Amino acid sequence: MERTSICSKDKPSLVYNIASISAILSFIILLMVVFYSSNASNQMDILMAEVQQVVADIKVVLPDVKNTMARLKKECNPENITKIYLDQMDTLLSNYFPQQPMQPRGN
Repeated sequence: MERTSICSKDKPSLVYNIASISAILSFIILLMVVFYSSNASNQMDILMAEVQQVVADIKVVLPDVKNTMARLKKECNPENITKIYLDQMDTLLSNYFPQQPMQPRGN
């Protein structure tokens, strides 16, 4: 008795056709995944370049921010505000509105 395979080339059967179609579909799906991954990888490269530029800009700006914040903390503590700005305001107000002694109200 001669053994014949289910998928012999002489008589293509349903199994052979299904296997061929599934292999072709698998290859097409594999190609789609490869192209999609390639596109995603390209977009990630662009994104990483932008992130590196932003980090470089932050490194340039950050020391200035630290100096500015230190200056603001020094100038904006309550003693300095009272001493500098309120004294100046009192001087300005006293020039425009000289204080007169309060007169007692008579009944």
